[in-house]
Amino acid sequence: MAVLLFGAVIGISIVGGLWQTRAEAGSGASAQSGDSAGAGVVPESDHEGEALPLDGSALPEEVKGRMTLKEVADAFHADPADVLAALGAPPDTDTSLSVKAIAGTYGGSVDDLRVWLGTRSAPAKP
Repeated sequence: MAVLLFGAVIGISIVGGLWQTRAEAGSGASAQSGDSAGAGVVPESDHEGEALPLDGSALPEEVKGRMTLKEVADAFHADPADVLAALGAPPDTDTSLSVKAIAGTYGGSVDDLRVWLGTRSAPAKP
């Protein structure tokens, strides 16, 4: 009975479009960006399908906790020390660590970073 329930959950997830393998996730990103080669995104991303564009069009809500601080800083053209400060981390923190790991260590959160990025990139009001 447990095996049937497990199989049913997976089957429903696949049919409902909620199940996504790594290969499918990677192909979705290049198809959405309109660039089959994947140029213009952070190349060292280890989470296919979730790389941020480097052309300044990244949105704060696209930042995921598993992304590295370097990926976020590059995508938003921000000084890594400023991004670290938004997470409450010292400026000598390793930028190859994930945003979630840095935030968890120093008491910040991914949401704090998203808010900071949103206020930083918000257009000036006349």
